[in-house]
Amino acid sequence: MSLTPHPKAAADVTVGYIAASPHAPGWSQYAVEPKTSGRPLAGDIEVRLHDDLRQADLGFTTAPARTARATPPKP
Repeated sequence: MSLTPHPKAAADVTVGYIAASPHAPGWSQYAVEPKTSGRPLAGDIEVRLHDDLRQADLGFTTAPARTARATPPKP
């Protein structure tokens, strides 16, 4: 199966994110960037505010280069 890019659809989604209010029901997306400038993004956070404005779903993505692996303490 091959995937065909749909620039119009991607643009529509992007415009929807830009126009969306973080205080209204729906999805909002936020970039996570390091404090030091000039470094690539560390990931992003998505928030879906429910219609009742009292509940939300959260999601996040981290850049593979930014994902730390925990090391268990030595005995």
